[in-house]
Amino acid sequence: MRHTLKTEKKKQMESKIVLTKESSSSDLESYFRGVLELDKQRKEYPVNLDEVWQLCYAEKGKAVRALKTNFIENVDFISIAKNGKTATGGYKEVSYHLTSACLEYFVARKVRPVFEVYRKVFHCVAQGIIPSYQIEDPIERAKRWIMEQEEKKAIEEKNKEMQPKAEYFDNLVDKGLLTNFRDTAKEIGMKQNLFIKTLIKKKYVYRDKQNHIKPYSQYNGDLFKVKDWGNDKVVGTRTLITPKGKETFRLLFGNSNMPSLNF
Repeated sequence: MRHTLKTEKKKQMESKIVLTKESSSSDLESYFRGVLELDKQRKEYPVNLDEVWQLCYAEKGKAVRALKTNFIENVDFISIAKNGKTATGGYKEVSYHLTSACLEYFVARKVRPVFEVYRKVFHCVAQGIIPSYQIEDPIERAKRWIMEQEEKKAIEEKNKEMQPKAEYFDNLVDKGLLTNFRDTAKEIGMKQNLFIKTLIKKKYVYRDKQNHIKPYSQYNGDLFKVKDWGNDKVVGTRTLITPKGKETFRLLFGNSNMPSLNF
């Protein structure tokens, strides 16, 4: 029985895909499809950092530092201490596991060929959309190409509509009247991670399917402002906190009023 368990464990280790800068498109697609399947099974952190850091980092230590600097632990990624010690002794080995959204912005978007494969799997296959250049039938390819041009035109028109509103909110941000979650947390004396978890726990905000933070409708426009942004290819939103929201959360959660959360 012990031999069988060791054999199975060895097979799992040998079959695990570790992506590097030399990985082929088929390897990338196979890995991303696996992550997509885990996403569908509602696995919150389906990506092991050990499997992807070599795509754009020369050393794992640099990848870990970048992850901790630019992303939020227990939101975008989790760290798990393994049993035993490292070869140097004295420290437990730690593994890092990422959300699929974190994988996209932490790794995939930094290497264009990698992102092209990621986009094909997550942005096209996941939504049942096949790009025109991948369609063999000339008539169907032409139909899809026309749809793509119409979509592009719609985005351009949307950007024109968004411009005055975007400039208005940019002006508020420049004046310091609207602030992001990181700056607001710092001003009221909380860690960003705890601040966001508190807002989610208290039902002020939630995370949508793309892992973006959005306010509940009753607080939108009062405690929060959802700001449109976009360019020729992408349209999106980001949530900012109003002066009223900042003062509300300072009174509720600031320093002496720190909430007790049971997650």
